[in-house]
Amino acid sequence: MKRKLLVGLLSIATCFSLGSTSFASSVSTDQVTTSSLSESTQLSTNAVFQATINLKAGEMVYVTGYSFWYVYNDDYCVDFSQAGLIVGSRPGTSIIGADFGNGNIMHYTVVVTE
Repeated sequence: MKRKLLVGLLSIATCFSLGSTSFASSVSTDQVTTSSLSESTQLSTNAVFQATINLKAGEMVYVTGYSFWYVYNDDYCVDFSQAGLIVGSRPGTSIIGADFGNGNIMHYTVVVTE
């Protein structure tokens, strides 16, 4: 159980580190000037990140983000709280969305087995 949780957390951390470096390199700073910033120009990435979480029925895990919602729900195999607690209730697959701010969201694909 501890090994699966550690592997899951490491995969989520890898997604974040890979995602943040690719966006940092794609933004061109030579096009942003002082005059354009005074016109209320907003730079936003609006990215969707993805992570897979494997749980057994009855197991739970805390995830990051806020304003959680169901993106896909397989007969309510997963319960979640707005504090980021995800609980596998019965075998199936669900996708939980979480807001990360600045238009960025995370899709947690939760696979629950017996």
